[in-house]
Amino acid sequence: MRGPLTLPAILLACVCAPASSILAERPEPRPVRPAYEPLPLGAVKPGGWILEQIANDATHGIAGNFQKYRPQYTSATWVKKDGSAGAAELVGNWLEGYLRMAYFTGNPSAKEKAVGFVRDILGAQEPNGYIGNMPADMRYKRRSREMFNEARTGVALLTYYELSGDRRALDAVIAGAELLMKHYNRENRPFAFMPGDPEFTGASGKMPGDADELVDELEPAGPKQKRPMINGHGLMYVDVCEWLYRITSDARYVSFAAFLYDDYSNSDDVAPDDIKLRTLLDPDAPFTGHGAHVAEQLRVPMFLAVADNRDPYPRVARNAFDRLKRYIVPSGALVSGEGVHDLPPLPFQGYEYCATTELAASLASAMQKTGAMQFADMVERLVFNAGQGARTPDGRMIGYVSSSTLPRALEKMNLPRPHNSSGRWQYSPAHQVGGSCCSANAVKLMPAYVSSMWMKTGDGKGLAALLLGPSRVRTEIAGVPVSIEEKTDYPFADTIDFQVQVAKPVRFSLLIRVPSWAGRTSIKAEGATVEKTKGLRVIEKVWRGGEVVTVRFEHPVVTEKCVNGEFAIYRGPLLYSLLWPSTKTILEKSRGGVPSFIEWDVVPVNPAESPGYFIDLAQPGGGFRPVLNPKFNLHFPWSEPRILLAGAMYTRPDKSTPGEAVLLRPIGSTLLRFAAFPPTQ
Repeated sequence: MRGPLTLPAILLACVCAPASSILAERPEPRPVRPAYEPLPLGAVKPGGWILEQIANDATHGIAGNFQKYRPQYTSATWVKKDGSAGAAELVGNWLEGYLRMAYFTGNPSAKEKAVGFVRDILGAQEPNGYIGNMPADMRYKRRSREMFNEARTGVALLTYYELSGDRRALDAVIAGAELLMKHYNRENRPFAFMPGDPEFTGASGKMPGDADELVDELEPAGPKQKRPMINGHGLMYVDVCEWLYRITSDARYVSFAAFLYDDYSNSDDVAPDDIKLRTLLDPDAPFTGHGAHVAEQLRVPMFLAVADNRDPYPRVARNAFDRLKRYIVPSGALVSGEGVHDLPPLPFQGYEYCATTELAASLASAMQKTGAMQFADMVERLVFNAGQGARTPDGRMIGYVSSSTLPRALEKMNLPRPHNSSGRWQYSPAHQVGGSCCSANAVKLMPAYVSSMWMKTGDGKGLAALLLGPSRVRTEIAGVPVSIEEKTDYPFADTIDFQVQVAKPVRFSLLIRVPSWAGRTSIKAEGATVEKTKGLRVIEKVWRGGEVVTVRFEHPVVTEKCVNGEFAIYRGPLLYSLLWPSTKTILEKSRGGVPSFIEWDVVPVNPAESPGYFIDLAQPGGGFRPVLNPKFNLHFPWSEPRILLAGAMYTRPDKSTPGEAVLLRPIGSTLLRFAAFPPTQ
């Protein structure tokens, strides 16, 4: 069997229509088969260092103690129907990640806690099926963020359904979806102010008296705007539509997703504009809005490109991900501290943890649907660098905003955009300015990575290891139970053993991704045919059980040029950096009365803006070579990684003084660091 096409053909094969017909009546959807099919949650479980990190986070980190330092975020928002936009969003995001953590680790107390939240939410569902947290007079309105809250509730409940098999959760989400589809339609548009809304402008398009002022919540300390806007997070109810469609094959969920996206695109009352159809069809339009919105909304046209496949969805999906590449910083993150603002992806440019988590999900979605392995490469670079580099290894603190080159991490920073200047850059379990959205969203990152590590091929005849790392997958192929354990310390090691077990002999293809940064790759698979395709090795045989497939990469040390002319240094997926010696100041004794959850200002011992070092590009990899770290910690490899990079840096660009020996570390093993350097001349 051949692997899926690496070119995203589903984005290219469409009957194109002029842009003016975007919202006109169109033919019925013509879905195409995605390259890969996600496995049910629980079919893939973590192993090795990933399991240990998740287990630690679920017990000792912010994931397992969220309500201790944020006691207001509980299931009470559903029980009391208090209408809290923040509580439902944050608890929904936290619960989605924490449920996976609990079931992945088998931790009974974590499972009891997570299931208790689910039980409360299900118990608060009303007889008519309403599953949200809004009081009756706020439902099916536009500015309540109700749909986003139901999106986060729905995804959490669907997570529980797939992990537990409890049909009540699925039925609850379906009932809630029926109500939303009944109440939101062309007569009651979700993303445009309608007659009867206080903000309705009528035909003039201007607010009465043009006097209402509202601080733009997409840029909290930015200039005030003179008309209220609907928050665009509600578009992400498409996540629920996609999941329900995958489970039920009911095309109404595709139609509702298309309706939501079309209405969003056709409205001037909703922001941001970055993923609107007209914006993505403009080749010169930049990304300017809130980074978390941009990152999450990328999933919408990608889903419709496959499940609907009418023009212009395939075109705009392709354009969206092509445009994304303009804004990716060296750590793999999207410029987003908080907004993208069409800023260049400089090494010191900030990025928000929410955007990192949502971008990882969107890239994994693109990987699943198109089969293009470039998206898998982007996921790994993002998760292993931006994701790990914006948290402490013990999981007790994150940086709401971080950067690849991070010379300081302070609560108050003098930055050009005021809303980035306070309350977001320090290491904290729950940032006081801007809420705790990133703390909740950070809980989802590694569990979601695990769930996308393995997938079935679109035809169901193969099993693919797409995101690499220690894990185990259990599924059936041709009705035969199959189990594969992926034994490795990747990305800290270059060798992976795939141990295959089957209930009885069965022929299938095992697809293994070969990252774009891999050098020479060797595969040992006795008795199998091995076919090489772009980004993949396809290994096919009759599997009898007990076989081991061994893959070895020879990851070279490489340099990549940044937009400011500096160079970043990588080995495999890992971005290496110069650790910047620092001191920590405790900002408060505790959060929520929990002494173990403090927050830090981290300042450099040497306050210089730059280490003053240059790297020699005349040598391969800038002259750096991998060396084993004698302090390597197998259980907490981000504290002490297996491999460091040893080399010399110069204090003068002409190399007129001898090079100084330095050791570089992955950015996930640092608090402050420099991750890009100018070259010698």
